[in-house]
Amino acid sequence: MRNSQKKQRSATMGWSGVATVGTLMVATLPMVPAIGVNLDQAAGQGMSWTVAAVGSVVCAALFAETAKRAAEDRRWFLSTLWGCVALFLVYINVTVALSNASHISDHRSDSRRSEITTASERRSQVVRLSHRRTEQVRVAGETAPATVAGEISRLMAEHSSRWRSTHECNPTKTTAKASKTFCADLADLKAKHAAALERDKLDKAIDTINAKVEASGETPTSAEPYVDRMAEILALIGLKITNEVRQLIKASRDWVRAIGLELMAALGPKH
Repeated sequence: MRNSQKKQRSATMGWSGVATVGTLMVATLPMVPAIGVNLDQAAGQGMSWTVAAVGSVVCAALFAETAKRAAEDRRWFLSTLWGCVALFLVYINVTVALSNASHISDHRSDSRRSEITTASERRSQVVRLSHRRTEQVRVAGETAPATVAGEISRLMAEHSSRWRSTHECNPTKTTAKASKTFCADLADLKAKHAAALERDKLDKAIDTINAKVEASGETPTSAEPYVDRMAEILALIGLKITNEVRQLIKASRDWVRAIGLELMAALGPKH
């Protein structure tokens, strides 16, 4: 009988310990994101700031819980005191979180802006190269350079005597009408060959740029998609959207994130 009771007590204590650990994990879970943000901000500033980053979040939560319990016991002075301390620490944590959120937002905006600029530059390059290619096609068409080179060799072979007699189409030695016709045809073929080579070179350049565009994936349509969307919504209800309003929208998003994060850490579930 005694052994059975001992086993029951042991089992009860075991489950009680598990429940306690689980409760503590749930109680401290809201603080984890805020601690992570503070640690990101304190990175590289030494152990003291790292400890302060964790301590400010934990202490804000403890003081808020202490103020709550003091109020439940009707100890209003202590409740107000600890509440003010908790509020002060929450304010500090909000400023840290706001700085972190603003940095991340600016970094993402700069990254999107860079992607948009790069994509625009690549599109402009393709347009310019395509125009140049069109000019070469007017001369060489789509004929391969090797084909044009063969035509040049054939023409020179057929009129080798004129090639020699004109000293390789030297203008001062090209006087006969037939020789002038031969040298003009040869010059046209050489221009066509050069244009064909340039056309193929431009094709390779265009293909290289298009490959980069494809590899980079989908290009963002805006550096500030959230701000643009909110501006559209506000414009629909008749508000005038200025640069100042757009800056306010962007700042309010970071403020809401920061305040929400720290309030969750300070006022979330506690054991």
